[in-house]
Amino acid sequence: MYETILVPVDGSDPSVAAAEEAIEIARRFDAHLSLVTAIEVPEPPDSEVVTGSDRRSLDEETARAIEWLETHAADAGVAHETLVERGLPHDVISAAVADLRADLVAMGTHGRTGVERVLLGSVTERFLRTSTVPVLTAHQRDEVGRFDDVLVPTDGSSCAERAVDHALAIADRCDATLHALSAVDVQAMASGLDMGAGLPDVIETLTDQREDAVAAVRDRAATHGIDCETAVFEGAPVQAISEYVTKHGIDLVTMGTHGHSGLERLLLGSVAERTIRTSEVPVLAVPPESE
Repeated sequence: MYETILVPVDGSDPSVAAAEEAIEIARRFDAHLSLVTAIEVPEPPDSEVVTGSDRRSLDEETARAIEWLETHAADAGVAHETLVERGLPHDVISAAVADLRADLVAMGTHGRTGVERVLLGSVTERFLRTSTVPVLTAHQRDEVGRFDDVLVPTDGSSCAERAVDHALAIADRCDATLHALSAVDVQAMASGLDMGAGLPDVIETLTDQREDAVAAVRDRAATHGIDCETAVFEGAPVQAISEYVTKHGIDLVTMGTHGHSGLERLLLGSVAERTIRTSEVPVLAVPPESE
């Protein structure tokens, strides 16, 4: 599933936390880890790799974070490299993903502040909107690298199914319990559609569809020998995800960035964005398959 994992590092606590999560995933999948940091310059020329003694161009906090992560990766037996490049962060990250053919990017949800520092918060948001590879977002948590319970929200869409692929792979490698969750947003349907007496029938139909969606995940998990728990709720999807994470001690949320379209369907795109912004645990955002 994962062969090359790219981790942008700016020295902030969230970027280090994301790197720690990435090291654990790299260890589980025997993947190669690439740490990358950008030295931002006005109107940068073509990005160029800065090697060796040119690391002196890094500020003390970033250099210290990279050194610690290199030691952590080595201790975990993870093959790794560090790239220091000149350019705008988003451009550097995008170019590195293409050059290294990375199949996973791990990023902090917020970065450091200050005119001369990389704002990974805004960089992460921009990259998430354009990325064609899965992006793991994280900030600090108590038990970094622990993936005992993995949650995958699903609406049965093709993008949700791609997220299920990743959730199954991680649950398998980490010997984790998989949780499949779906929600029927009754309030949104009631306010967005003029159905009158027909609304209960629509809710029943959608509930049946959601039951089928989580059952399909459970069946797929069974074929891999993975324990799976399922749930379908009536209510706002973001709230359902948040409450489920807290109640069941979820360590990782894996979800598609786009779902079915239409007012009567679960909009996983907006749900994913809001979940990433508010989640206390890492979120793996899986984009639609590139055409």
